[in-house]
Amino acid sequence: VPLILTSDYRQNASAASNTPEEILTQILTDLQTAESLLSEAYPQQERTTVNRYAVKALLARIQHC
Repeated sequence: VPLILTSDYRQNASAASNTPEEILTQILTDLQTAESLLSEAYPQQERTTVNRYAVKALLARIQHC
């Protein structure tokens, strides 16, 4: 599976496949970045967006596999 990190269609059209390890590394990096940027509180009463605890749950699930 190619790991697409840009919106440049020229680069994306010729993107080579990445290893599963590279994909997992990017997922973990993205989740760790999200964890540092999100607050623990929900931004709205309706809980329709994620908070830091949702990211921690995803991280735990991925690292458990």
